Amino acid sequence: MTSLMIMSIVFVALLSLFLAIGMVLRDVKLADTVGAVPISIKRTLTVADQDAPRSLVQQINFGFDLLIHESGTGLGSLSAFLLMVMSATLVGGIVLLLDDEAVPSLLAALFGLLLPLVLLAFMRRRRLRQIEEQVPEVLSLMSRAVHAGETMEQAVALAGEETSAPLGPELRTCAKQISLGVSVSKAMESLGRRVRISDVSLLSNILAVHRQSGGNLASTLEHLSGVVRDRASHRRQLRSATAAGRLSAQFIGITGPLLFVFLYFFKRDHLTPLLELPLGNALLIGAAVLEMVGLLWLMQMLRRQNQ
Repeated sequence: MTSLMIMSIVFVALLSLFLAIGMVLRDVKLADTVGAVPISIKRTLTVADQDAPRSLVQQINFGFDLLIHESGTGLGSLSAFLLMVMSATLVGGIVLLLDDEAVPSLLAALFGLLLPLVLLAFMRRRRLRQIEEQVPEVLSLMSRAVHAGETMEQAVALAGEETSAPLGPELRTCAKQISLGVSVSKAMESLGRRVRISDVSLLSNILAVHRQSGGNLASTLEHLSGVVRDRASHRRQLRSATAAGRLSAQFIGITGPLLFVFLYFFKRDHLTPLLELPLGNALLIGAAVLEMVGLLWLMQMLRRQNQ
């Protein structure tokens, strides 16, 4: 590999790094500035306020923006994309410097490109799980507030002030919207779009229906709090009971790729038939496809168990 290629890789990686750091700092600063304003007359629309698109390209863009929004990082789409480019350039460049072959470098760059997405997905899952744990306490707090004579709007505002992140800021946003004249139904619909959790959807639907038809809100919230606590307890028990099986399945899923990487860099002669013979190439492609199908199947089963 020529020195010009090495310098080009280093230049692209450093440029992506500086641009990504600058965009991340800008997004975080803007998020802190918006969060510091107590009441904002104009609220910047997010991807949660948009309807799901129909075309494939728009669906991919929508899913990418929604992943960033639900992760709670406060990043913009351009910042996240620059982080992906930086990761792909660094990982692919390092492999190219070590191995000096195009195909492994491209595969490594693809892995580096997907790495920030995996991190964002992990952060989104952790944030949504934290919200699930906060919902029963919020319901109990709102029920006590209504029992004490507070209105529904005051109960929502109190829950937002007393609840920590990540659910507290979402409730404070609802309280601000209602105080600025937005109907309760619209504010609750916006909450259900921003936080796509079944328990939060139940809460938003109950509050919207109560505004239209009335009823004993305190009793309803108290009953819903008990139901949500039972569901949360069942989820924790299920996760504990299936922890060993899920860990074993994840270990089996990553063993094959890790073993291939080890053999490729340290025991290349063991992979010569797979890399040079037509039958070996076909077997290798088939193994990669089956590995991807198995990982997708495994992720689907784990998602169902966590629901």
